[in-house]
Order: sequence, then C-alpha cells, then structure tokens
Amino acid sequence: MPSSNRKRHGDFTSPNGDGQVPERAYAQFARRLQESADKKDLKSANLADKLGITRGTMARYWDGERLPPSDTLITLSETLGVSPAWLIRGGDKSGGVLASASDADWVRVEEFDLRQMTDSEKGEAIGSTLFRRDWLYLTLGDSSGLWIARLLSHEMGMPAGAPIFCKDHPQGEMPQEGRVYIFRVNGGTVIGRFTYRQTGLRMSLAEGRGHPVPFGSGMVDQVVTPADLEDRDFPHFIVARVVGVLARPL
Repeated sequence: MPSSNRKRHGDFTSPNGDGQVPERAYAQFARRLQESADKKDLKSANLADKLGITRGTMARYWDGERLPPSDTLITLSETLGVSPAWLIRGGDKSGGVLASASDADWVRVEEFDLRQMTDSEKGEAIGSTLFRRDWLYLTLGDSSGLWIARLLSHEMGMPAGAPIFCKDHPQGEMPQEGRVYIFRVNGGTVIGRFTYRQTGLRMSLAEGRGHPVPFGSGMVDQVVTPADLEDRDFPHFIVARVVGVLARPL
C-alpha cells in the first residue's frame, strides 16, 4: 500500500500532531499482533470470528496494511490479554500484559467538577475511584497525578457526562502541539486542542463560531493558539492536559 494512503487512519495520529502515522508503525503493530496471537494459538481468521469482523478486514490488520479503530483495538487487546497502548506503541514487553488482580497496585483517582473550577483551583474533590496503576500506565501512558472530570457538553466525540482523565499543567510551561487541554477563559472553562499553526481555524470566543478540527476519533471544537494565550480581552489560562477519554489516550 502506498504510504500516501496512510496519512491518517482511525484514532491514531503522530506525536507531533500532524495527523500522520509513520510507515513503520503498521509493520510494528502487525508484528506485536501476530506475536500475541501466536501465544494464544490464534490465527487471523480466529481473531476475525471472535471480534465479529470480516476476515478480510482482520487480514489487513494482520498484514500491517492498516490500523484498527479504537473500539476494535480495545476488543482485540482484551482478546489477546495485552494493552491497547502496547499493541500500538510497543515498549517494555513485560509491561504489555496486566498483572493478576491479586498482584496489582491500585491508585485512587479523585474526581472534580469542571463547573466548580476557578482560575486558581479545581475546587473540592467530589469523589474518587480506584484504578489499577498498571492499567492506567499501559492505557494512558501515565499513572501519577491524574484526576477525573466529566464533559459538560458533547466534545471529542463523547457525550456530556463522559469521564476524562486529566493532569495538572505545570505553571509557566508551554503547551505541546496537538495536545488537548482544559483552559480557563473569561470566567468559564473550555476544552481545546493547542496548535502553534496559524491555520485560520481559531474559534472566536466572542463570536462563538469556528470550524471543527479532527482529533482522534471525535472532534475538538475549540482550537487554541499562542495568540489566545496572550489575548488581552479573552486570555486563555492552561489548567490541565486531557490525558485520555475513557480508555483512549489523547
């Protein structure tokens, strides 16, 4: 398959936010997929039947011609007993498989209400949930300093009320290209994708309109640029980075 057809697929974009998946990522994904399947004596056709997809589609994943969408990836990883992050990105092989529940290290993740957030603090925690530390790390690429919030409206392809994993943004540190952040602006809270590129896709907060920008499998309606951070009328203050939505890393 020509590399030009692999610019963007499913939920996976390159770390620098340009929307391109490196050519080698397909082959590496296929290698890890076949390696994991072999340990369970599964072939491509067996996996297709278990996942409820056509054998032709599974064969394209198996041969490294394409990457699966997030819902298929999660089901596939559960079937193989590995993490979605390991299938896609690799890393320490021993960290690709979750420890048994009895051996797992658990961490309590607090939840905050975005409606109670101010320019200086998140407010009081409204609850907490126990998560396996290895699951957080393997799924989100991080397991420390995380907290949960719930979307106030339909964003990132998720309905209002969907939980998101967040991490406080260090004061004075510039945001990273293509990352999704929680911003405070004009007394309110918004979620937006930060970009250094002046593409004309900025949404004017005053006018309340703009073009949606693809991000992962959903949409992030607000695009924030360095100009927004310095805007005299509506300066955007970075509160936290959105690390993931449910089991999907951002």
